Amino acid sequence: RPDLVLSDFALPQFDGLTALGLLKQRYPDVPFILVSGAIGEDIAVTAMREGASDYLLKDRLSRLPTAVRSAVSQAALRQENRALEARLLRAARLESLGRLSAGLAHDLNNILLPIMMAQQLLRERIVDPNLFELLETIETSVQRAASVLKQLLTFGRGTGERRVPVKPERAIAEIHSVLRETFPKDVHVETVIEVRDGVVLADPTQLQQILLNLCVNPRDAMPGGGSVVIRLSAHEVTPELSRKY
Repeated sequence: RPDLVLSDFALPQFDGLTALGLLKQRYPDVPFILVSGAIGEDIAVTAMREGASDYLLKDRLSRLPTAVRSAVSQAALRQENRALEARLLRAARLESLGRLSAGLAHDLNNILLPIMMAQQLLRERIVDPNLFELLETIETSVQRAASVLKQLLTFGRGTGERRVPVKPERAIAEIHSVLRETFPKDVHVETVIEVRDGVVLADPTQLQQILLNLCVNPRDAMPGGGSVVIRLSAHEVTPELSRKY
C-alpha cells in the first residue's frame, strides 16, 4: 500500500485518470497527485471530482513538496475522522442496545412477577404433596429467569466509563450465569479461577461485555458443540508479554 501516488497524465496507452480509477478501487484512502504539461481545466475538475488530491503543471513543480505534505496530512486526517466516526457509531449502537436491554428486562420482569405471585398463592391452597415438587420447579425457574434479567439490566445500565474497583472472579461468575442460561446445551462453559481476591480498576459493564465477546466468538466457531473455558490467572505484564498479545 503506497503512501501517495504521483502520476503523469499522458502516458503511452495509459493516462492519469485511469491510474486514479485503479488506485481508488484498491486503495481509496491513498492520496493521488496528477502532473501534466498542459492539463486543461475540464480534466483537472474531472480528476478532483474522481478523488485526486491535487494537480500540478510541470512548469510549476516547485509547489510539489507543499502539495505532497498537504495531501498526506489530509489523508491522515480523513482516516482519523473515519476511525472517530466508527467509534461514535459503535458507542451509539451500544447505547441503543443498553436501552433495548433495559426495556426488555423490565417487560419480562412484569411477566415473571404474576407467575411468582400465583405460585405463592397456589402453595397455600394445594394439599397434594406431589404438586409441591411442581411448584418448586416453577419457583426455581422463575428465580433463574430473574437472575438472567438482573444481568440483562446490568448490561443495559449504560456504556459510559465508570471505573471502580471490581473483582474479576465476581464478574466471571456473573457472566458464567448468563452464558449457562443462554448458550446452547451442547456448549459447556467452565470457569477456572487460579487467583482469588484480586481487584482491578474497570467499568463493570464494559468488563462484562469483554467477557461476553470473548465467549461468544468460540461459541460461534463450534456449531457442533464443545467447551468454553474462562481462566483467571495473574501475570506480570513485561515488555515481552505485551508484544506477544
